[in-house]
Amino acid sequence: NKLILTEHDVPSVRLNYSSYKYIIKLIMKFLYRDKLVIGVSKKVKEDLKKNFKVKNAKFIYNGIDKEEIYILSEEAINEDIINKPYIISIGRLTTQKDFLTLIKAYSIALNKNIKENLIIIGDGEDKQKILKLIRELNLSDRVFLLGYKHNPYPYLKKAKLFILSSIWEGYGIALVEALVLGIPVISTNWLGASEILDNGKYGILVPSKDHKKMGEEIFNLLNHPEMLEVLKKKSRERGDFFSLQRMVNSYNEVFENLKYGKN
Repeated sequence: NKLILTEHDVPSVRLNYSSYKYIIKLIMKFLYRDKLVIGVSKKVKEDLKKNFKVKNAKFIYNGIDKEEIYILSEEAINEDIINKPYIISIGRLTTQKDFLTLIKAYSIALNKNIKENLIIIGDGEDKQKILKLIRELNLSDRVFLLGYKHNPYPYLKKAKLFILSSIWEGYGIALVEALVLGIPVISTNWLGASEILDNGKYGILVPSKDHKKMGEEIFNLLNHPEMLEVLKKKSRERGDFFSLQRMVNSYNEVFENLKYGKN
């Protein structure tokens, strides 16, 4: 039997935030050394080869079950918050997702008189830190932390704009889900975002931790409805690329190659 490993993060970046990075890196190098390792993006594959000496690394993008997302997005929401225009972000409240930068960026856009609120779906250890910043910027009546939602898609579907503020991601599943639902997107330009958005062809890319640039782009998009309409079409177009069937076909090819000794 052959063992196939999958890597869903950018390990060299993730380890920079670990107190045990040198030990973990040694373990990973030993564990990954003679294995077939599949990353969820080209950048993950490159990281595995360069920093962990993985000789047999491939990449396969995660597929999205579009039909299931469409069905789930139709679920009714009984919350007044969605009756007002809003922009949205989804993710764990952690350092990696960097919601502090997003909130600072939103504050900049708000000072230019956008009317949309900001909704954040997710929970995590940085919640109190985020709430503190919201209070300090006097945003308690405009920024809403809704916590974890088993089904975030109805909220995502009704948003005018999706923003991913992560410092790094292996793939960015929420970003692709926003594309599938035809939501215009702004993303920090972490390693895999340029792949997903094809270097900005299908969404707006901004530098990580740059709240000023992010705030400018939020305002520009919300202030230009015609640009939002163009990005809606581009989102749907790009979302179609990340199909579940494409992923299944890619894994089947890997399994077939292993069967006949081609990997």
